[in-house]
Amino acid sequence: MDSLRRLDDGLAWVEDVFLALATALLAILLFANVLLRYVFRSPFAWLEEGVVAVFVWLVFIGVSAAFRSHQHLRIDVLVRYLSRGLAIAVGSLAVLLTFSLLVLLVKIGWDYALFVSGNRTPVLGISAAWLYVGLPLGMAMSLVHVVRQLVDEGPAEVFKSVIETADPPRSAASDRR
Repeated sequence: MDSLRRLDDGLAWVEDVFLALATALLAILLFANVLLRYVFRSPFAWLEEGVVAVFVWLVFIGVSAAFRSHQHLRIDVLVRYLSRGLAIAVGSLAVLLTFSLLVLLVKIGWDYALFVSGNRTPVLGISAAWLYVGLPLGMAMSLVHVVRQLVDEGPAEVFKSVIETADPPRSAASDRR
């Protein structure tokens, strides 16, 4: 279990650094594209392809970071009214279905990246696999986060959002005591 936590913490650090750098790069590329196109009337064709590539990776690694930090939305109206035992059962089913979907996305994404690996992008000329390998990588990282949360928090807590786990606001009356 300790190795799982270390792996998960390491992935969290990599995700945070990657997402910060990718967001900054995306902003720079978009600014440069607008500047070159509308001010200098001379756009670089590779900028649009670069923006798409960075955005694709940002989305899939962002999915993993959202799993880690409980930022995904969930509809919890039913679960709120279940007994603790039923909430655990529903949570277990949700974890099982999510785990299965993530494994399927890793497999499909990897197979597709291999399938398009011989193709080159039109402008940059890089293997198209570099665009598509973000999907299986992001979903594999999501799997690690879900497993750690399952082990540390239990099935009923894995998909609780930060909104649900936040402390309720204190009333003015409780502040005076």
